[in-house]
Amino acid sequence: MPVTYSYADILLTFMFLRLYFVISALVHTGYQASLAGRRACRTQGFNMTLSYLTKTYLQEAPIQTVSTMTLSVTIVFAYIVRIWESPFYTAASDGTDALTPFDSYLNACWFIIITITTVGYGDYTPVTPMGRFFSILVCFVGTFLISILIATFTNAIKLSQPQQLALV
Repeated sequence: MPVTYSYADILLTFMFLRLYFVISALVHTGYQASLAGRRACRTQGFNMTLSYLTKTYLQEAPIQTVSTMTLSVTIVFAYIVRIWESPFYTAASDGTDALTPFDSYLNACWFIIITITTVGYGDYTPVTPMGRFFSILVCFVGTFLISILIATFTNAIKLSQPQQLALV
């Protein structure tokens, strides 16, 4: 069955790449990105990059950083998968008013959350090649996010040095 996409749908997917610049601008607004922070980096012999600033935010506010990353990945990828899957289900319904799994944005968010956590219930599955591609990408990003989440919680429950000394 032929699936046709509008140019607006395809361009909208690529427009999400602009979020990199938004994230970069937001990350570069803290103390670490100030003139004193840049000077400290230069003194230590390295350049301030987005990865360095992300690491500092993970050290300073780990729960907020991981939560923000997970929420933004869910919002963006749910919309992208919905863009690529909706025309297939529209073409498959043949004019009927049957609801499709990706008609609802909340269903797409559910799909992304289940994919991020690598549970994969299978109640919603992408059918188009691009929908599958972005779902695989979400699996990899989800594995990264879950590993950061586990590392963050492991550090949060780690005993401090005085607590370790008090442990008999």
